[in-house]
Amino acid sequence: MKTLLFPLLILLLCPVAIYGALSEPEPVRDAQFPGPDSINGVYIPMDIHDAIREIDGMMDETRKHEITGMTQEEFTGLAHLSLGIGLRNEWGLWSGSRLAEYFNGLGIYHPDNMSGIILVSYHRHLTGKPLKIKKQVALYKKSQKKSDRRYRRSARENGVRDGLTE
Repeated sequence: MKTLLFPLLILLLCPVAIYGALSEPEPVRDAQFPGPDSINGVYIPMDIHDAIREIDGMMDETRKHEITGMTQEEFTGLAHLSLGIGLRNEWGLWSGSRLAEYFNGLGIYHPDNMSGIILVSYHRHLTGKPLKIKKQVALYKKSQKKSDRRYRRSARENGVRDGLTE
């Protein structure tokens, strides 16, 4: 198992390796998500299902097998700062791409959370589990509300005044 994990770690820890693979598919325009279908020649998925198809096309069968041998937490932990960075940057999650707009429509606004949902969903796809997008979104929203409350409480206690604490 450890010998199979090493090549996966190389892939996951080297986002540069995926940049070329992200730019291969031909752009397609979709009326529901009218944002640009590509940024700098890189195809931007329309939604979570399209994103899964794109990642699936980037991975060979060996890597897919290695990923299915990991727990969801292991995969997302390893992939967040590698594949996740590549997805956030190349798919324009920081700059309001049509995929970012799709997530905004679900109430998810931070690119880290967007890529987190993509990575969890991809692992769930490979392991034959339901994606449970609504549940994932609800968990991120709940986490964000808790974070906002902690920020507001801390700001009040320290005399900080801004748009969130007023």
